[in-house]
Amino acid sequence: MNEPTASEDEVLRTDLHIQAAYRLTEALVASEKKMGRRIDLLSEVVFETDGEGVIRFLNRAWQEILGYSLESSLGTTLQDYVIPEDRPLFCQFMPSVSADMSPSRIELRLVDLGGVIHWMDLSARSLEDGGMVGTLYNVTSRKESQAELAKLSLVASYTDSLVIITDCIAQIEWVNRAFEQKTGYRLDEVIGRKPGSFLYGPETSAEMVDFVRQSISEAKSFQCEILHYKKSGEKFWVSLVVSPILDEQGQVEHFVAVINDITVMREMQYDLQITKEAAERANQAKSAFLAAMSHEIRTPMNGVIGMASLLLEGDLAPEQRKRASIIRTSGEALLAIVNDILDYSKIEAGRFTLTRERFLPKLILDDTVSLFQGPAETKRILISSMFSGEESLAVLGDRGRLRQVLMNLVSNAVKFTARGQVDVEMNLRKLGRTIEIHCRVRDTGIGVADEDVSRLFVHFSQIDDSATRKAGGTGLGLAISKQLIEMMGGQIGVETKPGVGSTFWFLVQLPCPAASSEPGLSDSLGNSMNLEGMRALIAEDNIVNQMVLQGILESLGCAVDIVDNGREAITILKDRVFDFILMDVHMPEMDGIEATRIIRRTSVTPVIGVTANVMPEHVKVCFDCGMNGFVPKPISRQSILTELGRVLSVAAR
Repeated sequence: MNEPTASEDEVLRTDLHIQAAYRLTEALVASEKKMGRRIDLLSEVVFETDGEGVIRFLNRAWQEILGYSLESSLGTTLQDYVIPEDRPLFCQFMPSVSADMSPSRIELRLVDLGGVIHWMDLSARSLEDGGMVGTLYNVTSRKESQAELAKLSLVASYTDSLVIITDCIAQIEWVNRAFEQKTGYRLDEVIGRKPGSFLYGPETSAEMVDFVRQSISEAKSFQCEILHYKKSGEKFWVSLVVSPILDEQGQVEHFVAVINDITVMREMQYDLQITKEAAERANQAKSAFLAAMSHEIRTPMNGVIGMASLLLEGDLAPEQRKRASIIRTSGEALLAIVNDILDYSKIEAGRFTLTRERFLPKLILDDTVSLFQGPAETKRILISSMFSGEESLAVLGDRGRLRQVLMNLVSNAVKFTARGQVDVEMNLRKLGRTIEIHCRVRDTGIGVADEDVSRLFVHFSQIDDSATRKAGGTGLGLAISKQLIEMMGGQIGVETKPGVGSTFWFLVQLPCPAASSEPGLSDSLGNSMNLEGMRALIAEDNIVNQMVLQGILESLGCAVDIVDNGREAITILKDRVFDFILMDVHMPEMDGIEATRIIRRTSVTPVIGVTANVMPEHVKVCFDCGMNGFVPKPISRQSILTELGRVLSVAAR
């Protein structure tokens, strides 16, 4: 084989060099493409310029941030995109760019394709050929946040509220002058510290401290009241409002806290609470006093009114009947005053409730006019009634309270009418499933002046002292009537003229019963209860009350046994059977409440509580212990009949 000549060897070496150079070029191109792809993934702009400042490379972030296409931007200069106001700053910056030093930096504003201005952080260094390579990072959000904080700091400098601005980990960056003056801490003393490290103290609520720290860790806005301490150690209560400031990525950059001193307000709240508690105790004491006085007054009144009623049922000489009638009327007048005061107390305390029973409104009209027939005749004035509508229409509502309102209006009309007449009218009108009850009480009495009309329905207000001294009264009747009617959803008013007379009226709408009889509803349709042949047990320790109850029941045809206390009632029930029991609540040895609880273990005999305590809580106790009904003292024949009718009809079902 022939050895290669020198020329052939040279050709071979050249060929190998070309191949190696080609492969190296391929590797460089591949590496450059790979690097280019990576650069395109960066969120900041990467650029390169030649020695004249002409752009010869840009990554995709340029188009994504500023909107200009890469093709149209190559061949331009960065200065072309800088706003005119910042171009002098850019020109001053360019000579400072060097390859031997760390990258030079500057913040300036560039305008995008849509005319929107962006703050950009420009970082660059020079290349060997005189060109420049660098990055542009969008800092618009940070600059806007800084501008907002600057404005906030300016405003906060002039406010009386204490203002703290912290970094993202709640370390103080700035406090206003009001903070320094209030707390005694200077700005240079608190920078870099967390507020809780020096504002909290021994009496600061640990629970509230945990709440604050948790809210900050979760970057939540929050508001609370917390105890702070001054540098001097003095305590003061503050209202603290903290809000996070977020960047475009939703990350916390700062917290802003606004603090207001509420020490005086807290002290006022404490004083008000003490005053409120004292007032509540006083109101409770007043209620207890009224309940006690009610019981003490009602017990003897039961004897007075009850005995007078029993006398009037017997054969009396005319003069004796007149005197007995005066005794009963006077007792009922005293009872009306007691009832007014109790009603006012219950309404004031928010413990007043309306009952729900089925009744005929027509009977209320008849009963009321009949009751005042005697007093009207005594004064030689005429009292009349007029009814329009269906007499058989029944409604569901509080019969007793509706009767109370009508009686009050008629009573006032009779009191303040010296001559002439009193006309009582009731009109019923059916409106779908409700009945409209419209009552008018017209008199020819003294009338009321226009300037005094507004005082008619005010508690304890009496418009004419001379007239009210003659007629009597507490000044509560009309005020209570107004509240009762409004509780029923109705209206009450007056039309009056001095020296001519007055017309008081009220208008209510009550629902119709779904049937003639509904379970759980008492029935007050006026049907008389036949007690003939029934056996009754009276448990009552007061002899006079025993006589009254015995007289009423025996007049109704009942056989009656009497015991003095609850223990005796339990004993007699072991040997005898009764149709019902009238049980006094307050008795020696064993009261009616305890006795009823024991009776309920073995017997279902109806028990009706009889007591002078008529406050709602007392009535509730009676029913809670197992009683079936309740009759307040003073007892009347009608109240006994009504409650017995309700209780015995329910027991018979």
